Amino acid sequence: MSTLAFALLTALLSPQDSDASRLKELKSELKTQGVRVAATYVALSCESDLRSGLAKTNKLKRALIKAEKELAAANLQVSRNKLATTQLTQANAELNARLARISPTDVVANNKLVGMINTNNAQLKLLDDQRRQFDKGYSRIRQAADQVREDYVGHILDLRKTANKVTAAYQTKPNEETIQSLLKELGKLTGKTYELSESRAFQTAVKQLSKLEKTVLSESIPLRKDGDTLCATVVINGQACDMVVDSGATLIALPWKIARELKVKVKPSDKPIKLQLADGRTIDGTMVVLESVRVGGFVVEKVEAAILGPEARFASPLLGMSFLKNFQFEIKPADPAMTLVRVDGTTKNRPGR
Repeated sequence: MSTLAFALLTALLSPQDSDASRLKELKSELKTQGVRVAATYVALSCESDLRSGLAKTNKLKRALIKAEKELAAANLQVSRNKLATTQLTQANAELNARLARISPTDVVANNKLVGMINTNNAQLKLLDDQRRQFDKGYSRIRQAADQVREDYVGHILDLRKTANKVTAAYQTKPNEETIQSLLKELGKLTGKTYELSESRAFQTAVKQLSKLEKTVLSESIPLRKDGDTLCATVVINGQACDMVVDSGATLIALPWKIARELKVKVKPSDKPIKLQLADGRTIDGTMVVLESVRVGGFVVEKVEAAILGPEARFASPLLGMSFLKNFQFEIKPADPAMTLVRVDGTTKNRPGR
């Protein structure tokens, strides 16, 4: 289009058309600055990150409820198997005691008791076969439930980071000269006063997040029995693993292979140390600092840990006092579960920030 034609077109445009065009331009420019202009308010575009994140929470919550129901059903089946096994074992003990008191010449009574014992033994074998078969699936169900729970808790913690990021942006963005200038011109065109501030929708989303945090952080952290030990799911540098909860261990301890799986790198500058194993042996290890350690909703950053030498390939990873010292903790073997309370005077079950 020639300059003359453009000038003629501009002349033909009404003031209203010109204002509408400029209004559209201003909104576009504000959008590039991360500012969204709505009908009744002006807010940061990044607010939507929190709202979209909250929308995903319902799906994760449903998955968690489903996984926990499956785990509860599996635990019930395990409990029933154990109860039936215990009852049959006790019954056999009583039958054997009666058998010992009966005269060997009382063939009928002897045969009857022996038959009952044999029947119980057959049922015990069936229960043992069922337990062995079920153990294969139970491990999968438990691991799936643990992973879903970690996904849910991790999502809540990420949402808090998102909310904090938006809140921090509101401390600086409204004072930026470019944004102030654009909003001032926008106000002249519309006859309104615009102020960049948190929207009601964002404030509502933050309240929803706070409620979610309370439900997550008020729950006891589930533990699992593994023989005589209790294990927890621990997230190290964003990677999850099962660890033995050991308040007698000074540090978090990671066998070499597991540390490698968790992408924990040992640098030449890391301090070599001597470590004593439970069997009394002393082995070489390396002191490292883990970026973050999370159990449930409780996060501690910059945590000292010991990486065991390759010779300790059968050692278990330990959740020791370098993490636990940050909390008052109670372990309930009967549940089994663990509760944590931060020792720095903050509220019970408040997560590390």
